[in-house]
Amino acid sequence: MAFLASSWFLSRSYTVTLYMLLGLGVALAEMARKRGINTMPRGPFHALATTVFCELASGFLVYLMVRSRGI
Repeated sequence: MAFLASSWFLSRSYTVTLYMLLGLGVALAEMARKRGINTMPRGPFHALATTVFCELASGFLVYLMVRSRGI
């Protein structure tokens, strides 16, 4: 996940690794859809709430790390 998030901002964004990971993710989602596996069992708002919570929590953790170093 860290590679996928940071690779959007790299100057070498045309490397094979990024497209391999994106392709594998799409293939996995398509395989799950064909088998009838529900990939979002709680609905899109649950995914949105989880995303917002993770963003806020990671921002708070970065804040704590910076404050603990005394910068």
